[in-house]
Amino acid sequence: MHIAERLPQAHQDILAFARPYNERNAGDAVWLRTYYGPSSDDTLAAILEACRGNLPLDRMGAPSFDFLFSDASRYNYGDTWQRVFDRMPQLLEPTMPGDYQAQRATALAEAQEWESEDKATIEEEGGEWPEDAMYLGDLYNYYHLAAKVGILYILDEETLGNGKHGEDIGCGDRQLLAAWYDPDGKVVRWRRMTGDEVCVHTAVINSASIDDHPIWTRAEIGDDYDWDGPLGPPSIEE
Repeated sequence: MHIAERLPQAHQDILAFARPYNERNAGDAVWLRTYYGPSSDDTLAAILEACRGNLPLDRMGAPSFDFLFSDASRYNYGDTWQRVFDRMPQLLEPTMPGDYQAQRATALAEAQEWESEDKATIEEEGGEWPEDAMYLGDLYNYYHLAAKVGILYILDEETLGNGKHGEDIGCGDRQLLAAWYDPDGKVVRWRRMTGDEVCVHTAVINSASIDDHPIWTRAEIGDDYDWDGPLGPPSIEE
């Protein structure tokens, strides 16, 4: 549970009024800047310029930046980007039609059945479990899809900084952290993408057809959902 959810309703109402319009009406393609170090302003401007041709347009036909949340006084989170959910708790609400918990439970049961079948096949063939198992992301693909409620594109130090060794990184090669998360803000899957890749593939990312798209299938599994995580196979079977 995030801080905003623990406040009395009256305080939550005040917070709602205090939040800027763009926070209260954040769309499904939120770019969150969490790093404000030296030269990061110029780097951000270069990234946005590099993907200008694929940016959404405003009513006047000019590139719109309503998706970008960049304010050091509000979002200087460093690596703790989940703090944004205290400001925008609505991002944690499931948006897909139907009963979220029921759909997630069904997807989990199916994934566990596939895992049992895979384990039996491996043992019959003399293999070792889980060393020879199918990739976790394939076995639990639809469970992960059912678990996620949204995605954030985070411009962190790796995106806007000078690299681990101080090297100069071209703006076209700068990669945002794309993180799919569940209702508790836990990362289900994540990957790195350039700004242009995000703009080009936003429609696919936000669609139901992402289940077999490389953007999703080749994404890394979040720590909480990995083999040894609290929401990974060994834990959820206990």
